[in-house]
Amino acid sequence: MEMSADIGPTGPQAISVPGCVGAITATGSPAICEVYGDIVAANGDAELRASDMPANQFGIFATGLATIAPMTVNSGNGWICINPGAQGGLGRFQGATQIKNTGAGGTFSLDSGAAEWDMTMIPTSTGTYAAMTGTTSNFQAWFREPVGAGWNFTGSCAVTWQ
Repeated sequence: MEMSADIGPTGPQAISVPGCVGAITATGSPAICEVYGDIVAANGDAELRASDMPANQFGIFATGLATIAPMTVNSGNGWICINPGAQGGLGRFQGATQIKNTGAGGTFSLDSGAAEWDMTMIPTSTGTYAAMTGTTSNFQAWFREPVGAGWNFTGSCAVTWQ
């Protein structure tokens, strides 16, 4: 019997590792960021997923090459864990097809396999970079929050590409 490396007993397994934990949202729990797919960068197949967010809210994914301790300055109800001052700064997936809605289930995703993002053009604050062996990409989702400051972040997650 042959089994894919990213399939576990309960379905697909995340290729990312968790980073900082997000703040409690209007759902009563922190929102979560995960990456699924193929950890081999050259294969160009990964899906960013954000879940446990309030229903029917807009959001985007943010990315960076470095993390910081959770920073609450100007971070709405939550905190940013991607270092905006590091090399590449804080990139945002904000193209017309990259602005997402959480829908009734409180989730959204960007799938490279559906051409929603390109792993050879990951955004930074000054341009783009390509996922490649040994590079660690950090992700978080920013989303509208119906209470408090009006916006929040998921926890962060990271993938070190092979």
